[in-house]
Amino acid sequence: MNSRKTNILGIVPYEAMKPALESLAENRDDLSLDVYVGDLSKGVEIVKSLHMEDYDIIISRGGTSRLIEQNTTIPVVEINISVYDILHTIRLADNYRGKYAIVGFPSITTSARLLCDLLQYDIPIHTIHSSREAENLLAELKKEGFRLVLCDVVTSSIARSLEINAILITSGMESLQEALNRAVKTHGTFRHMEERQLFLDSLLQHSSMQTAVFTPAGELCYSSSGLQLNTELLSLLSQEIPAAAAGTDYKCFKLCGGILYAVESRKFQTGEKQYVAFYLADSHSSLLKTRHGVSYLNLKDAEKSMFNSFYGVVSLSEGLCGCISSYAQNRYPIMILGESGTRKKYAAEVLYSQSTMKTHPFIVIDCVRLSGKEWNFLISHYNSPLNDRGNTLFFDHLDSLPEEKLQKLLSTIIEQELHKTNKILFSCTTTEKSGIAPLILEFIHDLSCLILNMPPLRDNMEDIPSFSSLYLNSLNIELSKQIAGFRPDAMELLQQYPWPHNYTQFKRVLKELAVLATTPYIQAHEVNRLLEAERCFNVPGQNTDSGSGSLPEGSLEDIIREAIHRTVRETGGNQSAAAKKLQISRTTLWKYLKE
Repeated sequence: MNSRKTNILGIVPYEAMKPALESLAENRDDLSLDVYVGDLSKGVEIVKSLHMEDYDIIISRGGTSRLIEQNTTIPVVEINISVYDILHTIRLADNYRGKYAIVGFPSITTSARLLCDLLQYDIPIHTIHSSREAENLLAELKKEGFRLVLCDVVTSSIARSLEINAILITSGMESLQEALNRAVKTHGTFRHMEERQLFLDSLLQHSSMQTAVFTPAGELCYSSSGLQLNTELLSLLSQEIPAAAAGTDYKCFKLCGGILYAVESRKFQTGEKQYVAFYLADSHSSLLKTRHGVSYLNLKDAEKSMFNSFYGVVSLSEGLCGCISSYAQNRYPIMILGESGTRKKYAAEVLYSQSTMKTHPFIVIDCVRLSGKEWNFLISHYNSPLNDRGNTLFFDHLDSLPEEKLQKLLSTIIEQELHKTNKILFSCTTTEKSGIAPLILEFIHDLSCLILNMPPLRDNMEDIPSFSSLYLNSLNIELSKQIAGFRPDAMELLQQYPWPHNYTQFKRVLKELAVLATTPYIQAHEVNRLLEAERCFNVPGQNTDSGSGSLPEGSLEDIIREAIHRTVRETGGNQSAAAKKLQISRTTLWKYLKE
């Protein structure tokens, strides 16, 4: 058939209507028409037997059109019965001397009532909705003395079987022409909508961003061609529906198939239906979720890290929690200060999880790992997190950067106004004797940072029994043991030790004691032996009473780790130069840096 024409299928209730429609169609060049005769269920059977891909729209009449509409997805236009059609039939019945009534589906009786009201005709009018209803009604009318009905095709057949006369209400040429006009117009509207949909689909398919739309219940409504076969990625997106549906906008990163996707979402409503749309952009390269010294996390990742860590078991003080809660509610940059091992990264995760930006990514930039290549990625690459907005940026170990890079980072933040378009957190390691480095003070002053001081463990010695019990409970589960606690004298030793590496050292010592424990209660001699080993060393930069020339304190692993970090800082972040200076392989250096 000619695609420029409206291809119409006509299902008509009586034979005489077929040639009438065909004669009207012959005089038109905007449509092509196939007509079949069939009423009610027969009409539906005809539709089901044909290849409906050949047709744009269907025209039919009365109850048949409604039945067809329930059994096809193609638009159906009803051939109306005009007031003139009904008046013409009433005029024919005026010459009949017996009682008569009008019986038909609503398309007939609605117009008949209007006409009779206007002309003050006292004609009984009865509405039916099925052939069985028509049969019962006609039987009653016959008992009441009616010998003539004005009706449609179905009612006419039943009336004759009951020996009741019938005058068929036919559709005139005007009604048929009007139905053809509406069919062409309706198809034009649908065709315009289809073309618009194809245009939007093509626009989405050729977009650099991929799109997936879900219902709040998780049903996939639409996906770009690039996503249709990526069931793993679609499954990852569906897990984000509750979080995305809870706010007006939501951002996260998803790692799938070695590619890191930046995901934005919007919730919207059409009519009464709600949807969640995800828009994805990838870097077109294989990335890890942690690379170039940058880690991409969302709220679930941060909460998992918090709850599964030692620091999540050992809770923060009430005063510190209140301070963090207040700081989290604003957009000011925050500088987190504290000695080594004082839970600074954990504090950053808590700040993020309580902030108004928790529905956007939490991006951790480990300044220790920002060597030449990683630094260039952060400062210059188009995929750098510094080129995005609306995220929480956490610069961990800011003080590990050499002076030149600190100055460059500060100027980049100020020039790009990153502290206004993102939530920025910093962490710096301090000692009891040394003050804050001048360049770190510049960050604090120039960016108007709020300062969050993380107290050392020695300021909370009275909490060590509580901390020990909480962490031992976690270790018992991990190690499948049943350690009940410490002997009083063993606990006293723990409380007397200065803990130069604070919570990190405390966690490591407790874990080693739990691993070695063979009795329900950890004994004092076990604690004393382990703490004596700790006293054999003093990590450079930590506060001790022995002066700067004393032996390092801490385990051998701590000494090696600190020496590596210090050498990387001294070489300006050049890991190759640091490894050469230390006379170790880059693999060994990398192992200690990532711990």
